[in-house]
Amino acid sequence: MDNLLSTNLRQSFTPILLFFALGLVVSYSKGKMRDPSPKAQGDTRKFSSRFSALIFSLLILFLSLAGFNTVRKDVVAGFYLKKSLEARLKKNFPQSIAYYKKTISIDKFNPIAYYKLAFAYGVLKKYDQALSTYEKVYSLSPHYAQTDKNMAVLYYTEGRLSASLSYFRQAEKLNPYDVDVLCSIASIFIIKKEFPKAKFYLKRVLALDAKNSYALRNLKKTGN
Repeated sequence: MDNLLSTNLRQSFTPILLFFALGLVVSYSKGKMRDPSPKAQGDTRKFSSRFSALIFSLLILFLSLAGFNTVRKDVVAGFYLKKSLEARLKKNFPQSIAYYKKTISIDKFNPIAYYKLAFAYGVLKKYDQALSTYEKVYSLSPHYAQTDKNMAVLYYTEGRLSASLSYFRQAEKLNPYDVDVLCSIASIFIIKKEFPKAKFYLKRVLALDAKNSYALRNLKKTGN
């Protein structure tokens, strides 16, 4: 989770500064309430002045660290993400994976980097790594882009039809007019020999695309 300054609350310096500042506030409050005499009040004013200067210095330090973290995350991570996209355009997927990983090492909550990393793993047929990376995308941003559809395709490729069907149906909920998704669901039902269900989806495909060759060809397998 990030605070209002986009500073990761897991950073070690953040809780240290917060608790230190809280301790100073408590100490100051106790000192002010302890002795109302003129001398004590004078000491309190001196302490208050020093306390304010210290808090101001800590605030400047905190803002500097927060600013550095923001620049590092936005600029440096963005640089590596751009390099990864350039490598992908050249079909150099191993290089793009290396840059995606550098992006993630700086910005661990970037769904774009995880999503594209998972896709690159899939292209290289590293299906287990692709699926685990898509799971990370899912935890950060459920249903991001075509995560459901891509995971369904990977599970289908591995022959894990139940898992594939589950994710294809999630993709169907997001876009019930995606012909590719509907054809894929029909294909799974044909493999499972659940022909009435397959026919239902093939007819939905033809309602959207009357000349769809896959649906026309496979509708015969369902009994029509």
